[in-house]
Amino acid sequence: MVRINLSISEELLREVDSYRYMVKENRSAFMAQALKNYFDIIDREMLDKKKKEAIEEIKDSRKKIADRLSGWDATRDIRTLREGRYSG
Repeated sequence: MVRINLSISEELLREVDSYRYMVKENRSAFMAQALKNYFDIIDREMLDKKKKEAIEEIKDSRKKIADRLSGWDATRDIRTLREGRYSG
């Protein structure tokens, strides 16, 4: 275990003490858990950002594919393939 010094406002210290009293933990345990929880929040936010970026990339890719396939009549081509398969 490493010991650190932390400077916070008196108001924040009162709030820490109030909450740590409710959960029956000492300051060190409370602050360590608070930091872990904050890291979890940051990780989730970063993951959400990456998901949103990936979704945007997928949307862009789909649009590019749709643009390249504009004018293509898939139904006609499928019917042609089916007719060729059953007529032979």
